[in-house]
Amino acid sequence: MGICKTCGNFYSRWIEHLNKYHNPNNSFEVKNKQKLAKLGKKKSLKMREKLSKTRKEMFRIGKLNAPMLNKHHTEKTKEKLKLARLGKPNLKERGISKNSGNKNPRYGIQSEFMKEIWKNKNEKEREELIKKISKGLSNKPTVLEQKLIDFIHSHNIPYKYVGNGSFLIGFKNPDFINCNGEKVCVEVRSKKVCEVWDKISPKEYEKQKIEHYAKYGWKCIVIFDDKFDEGVRKLRGD
Repeated sequence: MGICKTCGNFYSRWIEHLNKYHNPNNSFEVKNKQKLAKLGKKKSLKMREKLSKTRKEMFRIGKLNAPMLNKHHTEKTKEKLKLARLGKPNLKERGISKNSGNKNPRYGIQSEFMKEIWKNKNEKEREELIKKISKGLSNKPTVLEQKLIDFIHSHNIPYKYVGNGSFLIGFKNPDFINCNGEKVCVEVRSKKVCEVWDKISPKEYEKQKIEHYAKYGWKCIVIFDDKFDEGVRKLRGD
């Protein structure tokens, strides 16, 4: 047993250790040297774009996944992570959140950029843009929407889900539409979401939706989470 003066690791057989870790023809040694040579060097823009394109394609076809996809930390690991953060300053104390909101130097730039894009598009292009944004904004369908989807399927009601941005009425995306030719759409919403996210009362939300769709000849049924049973009775015509 000895200690290598080059790398500081213990070895039991010097020749084996030498061949494995310090042989210039060994793939491990070569890879390690290449890694060290690249350390701190910035890749060219062309190379970064090429790598980005390759990774996106690999993600798309399923050959590459996020490291923690469908995986979870064990309770032991969670406890270790928790202990590692104890006593350390949070984001606010470290000053990372100082540039949040309107203090951020880029505040408002994205909004102006989107306004410029919107101004230069015709009606059809605007509709396509809204569909893409709606699709990417959140996970669809929501829990409440899925509840209504299940009800529609189980009771064979002539409505279909379009809340993923696939159908617009006056640049607004309803959650469901009638598929028997009637111009009737449905919006489902949690009252809490109205107050917290939309910053309006549920009554005002319902009024705005009904008035907007009425402009285009559509009847709108608004179903809130606490009156779900009452809402689905309207769909069935009870």
